[in-house]
Order: sequence, then structure tokens, then C-alpha cells
Amino acid sequence: MAGNRSGASRALVKYRLKIFNGQFEELHQRQSQWTVPEIKLRESIRLAVVKVFYRALVANGKNPIKYIRDGVSESQFNQVLNIELDQIIEANKFLDEKWNPKFLVIIAQKNHHTKFFQQGFPDNFQPGTMIDNKIQFPKR
Repeated sequence: MAGNRSGASRALVKYRLKIFNGQFEELHQRQSQWTVPEIKLRESIRLAVVKVFYRALVANGKNPIKYIRDGVSESQFNQVLNIELDQIIEANKFLDEKWNPKFLVIIAQKNHHTKFFQQGFPDNFQPGTMIDNKIQFPKR
């Protein structure tokens, strides 16, 4: 049996890693079933998140607020624009009724099988290239 410099065989190292990783898997399975039991506690957590979001974006006057969603299917477009965005606005109006910022909503659609290539070049477009009805290259 071949060993490494410490003298431990690959099989032994693999076995020990499997046991070590198994402990985390068991912990993850238990934690994934945890719930926040009290409505008051859930509400206080939600309010804390809203306050951080508000201080970081709204109170500092950073407009427009950029809301980016990636991997959205066509059936989810309506949900993103009408439900998620409304929830963000509602949560922040809870802290400041006069708050009325502009939003820039960027939705990236799921398209796993689409690739674009420049004519005469074998490589895909550079990151940041946008394709709608014509090709827009990122400015460098």
C-alpha cells in the first residue's frame, strides 16, 4: 500500500476525510430543519435586516437602488417585478413613509443552451457583453 510522506495511506486519509465531512453533513441536516419559533423573534430579525438595508442605501442617498436578479425563468419575471420589488419598497416605507427612490432592476434570464460567437473568432464574448437586439460591448 502506497503512503504519502507522513506514512498514511491514501485509503486511510480518504476514510478519515469521509468521517470528518460526515459530521458536518449530519449537523447540516439537523440545522436545515430549524425554524424560528416565535413570530416576535422572526419579526425582529426581519426588522434588523430592513434597518441595515435602509442605512446602507436609503439614508446615505444612494439612488438609484440597483436590484439584480440572476437566473430568472420567464415564468418568474412577473414575480420579481411585482412581488419582490413591492416587498422591498414596503419594508423600507415601514421606516420612512416619504421614501420614494428610483430602482434599476436588472433581470438576467436563464439560458443554459445559448452561446454567442463573434464571426471569425472561436472564443465566446468577453464578460459584461450585453445582447438584446444588437451587441453592446463593455467599456474598458
